[in-house]
Amino acid sequence: MKIDDSVKITGGKSKNCEAIIMSIKAQFAMVKITKDKKGAPMFSDKPTKVKKIYCELIEPSPIEMPSQKDLKVVDTLEDDNVFEMLDKKLYQKKKEVESESDHENSNPNEIAEKKKKKANTSFMINENNVKEPAITMDDAINYREENTMLKFKMDSMVNFQSLACQEIAELKMDIKELKEQLADSIRLEKLESVLKKILDDI
Repeated sequence: MKIDDSVKITGGKSKNCEAIIMSIKAQFAMVKITKDKKGAPMFSDKPTKVKKIYCELIEPSPIEMPSQKDLKVVDTLEDDNVFEMLDKKLYQKKKEVESESDHENSNPNEIAEKKKKKANTSFMINENNVKEPAITMDDAINYREENTMLKFKMDSMVNFQSLACQEIAELKMDIKELKEQLADSIRLEKLESVLKKILDDI
């Protein structure tokens, strides 16, 4: 087993998947999964760690060379008009391209519309190996502005929280001072009451 060999995984999390060897270690191999457990193609470049004992080498299918009995001597083409047919197809295609080009040059709005359609037909493969429409330049600008707005909101929230914490701390200090003053006032009243009682007894 060597790098770039195709293997079938016979155990572990990736059992029944097919992969290509990317690197080989003593006990493990790093592989790139090319087919999932159901045989569907996968296009991820993320390497997967698999035990070497679970990697079963897939022999490449042999290329069968034709034998002499499969060969056929041809002096002339079976269809004599094949070159004429190809010339007609090429000429027709050339006319269509020229006509389309002339039509586009005469109408700038259609050029913009076609470019927009081409942009809308672009696709990309996301992190889950799912094909989805690619974002346009307008989408990218909108995402950037939205991201900037969210940053401003976050900064405002942090600043607001800091100010709120300061106000709460000041209120707690005021409450503490009022409690101390109240305690002093109560002690003073008790002391006055005791002194008055002593004076009355005398």
